[in-house]
Amino acid sequence: MTAEIIEWVDADGGVTVLDADWPAQGRFMPPITVEQIGVPRTPGGVLLDARHGVREMLISFWIIGTDEADLRVKLRDIVRKLNPAKGPGYLRATAPDGVVRQIQCINVDGVQIQEELGESSGYAAQKIAAQFKAYNPYWQDVSAISPPEWSTGVTPTFFPIFPIRLTSSEIAVDGTIDNAGDVEAWPVWTITGPGSGIVLRNLSTGEYLSFPDVVMGEGQTLYIDTRPGVKTVTLDTNSVGTNMFGAMYAGSSLWPLVPGSNAIRLEMAGITVGTSKLAVSYTQQYLTP
Repeated sequence: MTAEIIEWVDADGGVTVLDADWPAQGRFMPPITVEQIGVPRTPGGVLLDARHGVREMLISFWIIGTDEADLRVKLRDIVRKLNPAKGPGYLRATAPDGVVRQIQCINVDGVQIQEELGESSGYAAQKIAAQFKAYNPYWQDVSAISPPEWSTGVTPTFFPIFPIRLTSSEIAVDGTIDNAGDVEAWPVWTITGPGSGIVLRNLSTGEYLSFPDVVMGEGQTLYIDTRPGVKTVTLDTNSVGTNMFGAMYAGSSLWPLVPGSNAIRLEMAGITVGTSKLAVSYTQQYLTP
């Protein structure tokens, strides 16, 4: 049986394998935040909302040196790599079944070191307990899913957006995107002009994105980033971006891909066959590593 591998990916992109040990906590089901109200003269209460809260994880691991001097060098190094002032990093787990997932987090409690000879400390070995906080409580795939770009007038070869109904003046794409994660995934859409009257629908949820007054010329690209903490809409012309967030129709939402099958429809008029293009990428998210 293959042992689990735990790594720390620091803000600079450096990867450090952690010699993980017990105890550990918080890595699996994220905490639940429940909102409720009481009803006068009625037993119990009324549930208003239940959602996943900020996740905290305790990870214990060993630092092993060849001697006392080498141990000190390695301790200094791991403290630098875990410094939250550098920005968030990732805990990355390779499970015994080979699945690799990571979660963005920061070290929030320094490194707890008990400097006492015994079970957690030696002349050339030191056990560390580090507390991490993940504001997005979900583990994610290491790489986003990015199907090949689709060009109008060319039969698409990628799953899952298919089939295509196409005329010289408009495009209607009906198909499905399968989100195999445990929770929603937030797509990044790239639409290359020419084109106008853009409507991007999730038929499974009834949500849509509409830009009725946006007209893209050849070479212009509309970037729609729905990810939490980003949520931008930009029209790029010759590498110069213009904020188009205000061009969204009032009923629009930057909708996610829900778990399971999502029926997707793109509508766009005024295209040029072979030039107008659509691309999407999304990162699946999970409750557990």
